[in-house]
Amino acid sequence: PFEGDPETGVPVIPPFGQGWRYHITGLAHNEKGFPISSGGEASGKLTKRLMSKIELGRDDIVDFEAIGCEDADLILVCYGGTGRACLKSMTDARAEGKKVGIFRLKTIWPFADRELNEIAAGRKLLVTEHNYGQLLLEIQRTVRSASDILFLGNVDGTNIMPAQISEKIAEVL
Repeated sequence: PFEGDPETGVPVIPPFGQGWRYHITGLAHNEKGFPISSGGEASGKLTKRLMSKIELGRDDIVDFEAIGCEDADLILVCYGGTGRACLKSMTDARAEGKKVGIFRLKTIWPFADRELNEIAAGRKLLVTEHNYGQLLLEIQRTVRSASDILFLGNVDGTNIMPAQISEKIAEVL
């Protein structure tokens, strides 16, 4: 029942109660559904199949929101908790005549590198994150089209506030 479809490698599993008995766990399993107790060929085969499944479905998995990026000189890149602060800062900056947009990641893996590269072409990016720069590093690794990649991070347990982002925007534009 877990043997992959010849074309995609993804198993076509019938609905529960029809055709096969299922034993559902979080364990890695072989094509017959039996758990793999240790690495080896079966584990490698499963990992390759799962990675292929993700690659095949990448465009259905990757999710983001781009706001005001069409004419932006600076794009605020955010994920999770910094999203609302970026939206407020972008709205304030636009009211002052500054061309600021937002690229808000809704998923971070697979990474929206193609989409961000297209939107970032020739523009500055300001990566805002409640972290030491893990998102920044992924953007620096994958985004080659931006003219500059800047960073605003915070790890003290408090939220990045719109005023902090607006201050950074003022430095950049």
